[in-house]
Formats: sequence, C-alpha cells, structure tokens
Amino acid sequence: MSTQKLSKDKIIIEEETFINNGNAIKDSDIINLYNIAYKPKEPLTEFMPNTDKGGEALIWKIKLKDTPQKLIGFCVTTDLEQFKKYENFESKGGIKEAKGLFITSVAGNSDYKGIVGLLFEEIIKYAEHNNYNYLLLEAKKYEPKNFLVELYKKQGFNSIKEMPPEDDGEVGTLMCRNISESFKCYEKILSQFKIGGKRIKNISKKKHKYKQNSTRSKKIRKINSKKYNKKIISRKIKKN
Repeated sequence: MSTQKLSKDKIIIEEETFINNGNAIKDSDIINLYNIAYKPKEPLTEFMPNTDKGGEALIWKIKLKDTPQKLIGFCVTTDLEQFKKYENFESKGGIKEAKGLFITSVAGNSDYKGIVGLLFEEIIKYAEHNNYNYLLLEAKKYEPKNFLVELYKKQGFNSIKEMPPEDDGEVGTLMCRNISESFKCYEKILSQFKIGGKRIKNISKKKHKYKQNSTRSKKIRKINSKKYNKKIISRKIKKN
C-alpha cells in the first residue's frame, strides 16, 4: 500500500484533557499506535500519559475527515509546571525561570505521511496562544537514524543534552524510558524570558534553523551553570 500524504483539509485534530487519578487510558487505537511506534519489550495493554499524580495532560488526536472514527496519530503534551518541584527538573532539560510544555508519545500510522508535522503545527499554535516560552521533548538514541529526529529538526527543535540510562525511581520524573536506553533531549524556544538576569529571546520561527538554534541552546545552558556564573564574577573582579 502506498503512503498517503496528508493536508490540513483532509484531517481533524482533537484535544482531549486527561487527569491522572490513577486510571490509565484503555483506548485500543492509542495503545496499538504506541506499541507499533515504540515497540516496548512488553506491549502495553493500557496507556498512562506522563503526568504527575493528579496532574493534567492533553491528548492530541489526528483523524481523517472522511473516517473520523479512525485514529491515525496522537501525541501527549504536559505543562512542565507540575514537575518543577523535583530536584532533577533542570538536569532533565527543564527551565525553572520559564513556562514550558513537554511533548511525549508521538505516534502515527505509517500509511500516512505528514502526521507529526500537522500535530506539531497545532501544538505550537496552542503553546504560543497560551504564552509558553519553550517546548521540550525526548528521542531515543537506540536507532542509527531516528526519522522522528529529522522531523523535530525541521520543526525548529534542537538537541540540548544526552541522557544516559538510569533508574532513579522518582515519581514525577520527566523520563518515560527503559533503564537500558539512552535519550537525547530537544527543545524549541518560542518567546523571550530571563535566566540569571540574562534575556533569552525567541529564535526565528522558520524551519531548518537547526544550527542556529543549537548555538542558542548552548548559551541558555551555560547561563544556568554555576561554573559559567563564577567566570562572570571573576571577570568583573579583574576589571575593577
């Protein structure tokens, strides 16, 4: 079967609010898409969005207008505010001084082309409308070439750090992963904010600006490090 290219006029995107009260999602379409996309060692029989206990998430569903009962793709977004209380928030890519939105569980039917781009376009509009400063997501490193990473780059995301396998057992962690896997963390800056008194401006919203974004991201992380702050203080003393 040939791959069908999607366009806005052929699809419907729905938002569904999920509240983590301990009850996982039983939707077979979501579970099947996730299992096909991520190939977990033990296939899921239920799906729990990555949220803190009592926290909220949005499930983004994409369907064809002609067959709206059929789910062809989905992903999850979570407001990062609920994770700021954890000590590992910044080490896992979070920025305490800014308002962030976390994207997880991106999955789509391989019979259709353009699912991720259409979903991300809608999520970016939502994030800008709700005054989010940045978007954060993760990608597994286990494949020589992860096709999703190429799509993330085209959407203006850039790699900020690599996270090795771990099992910290901490509730509310930003990571959804098997302890034997490594991840890379990606971000997209949407609007300006301050870190350590330094103003971080939004970057060009044009696609294919990966190298430029990467430089900007490194600057943000340097500002956040104690080592970098010590260097600034040292320079001021020398000048005086």
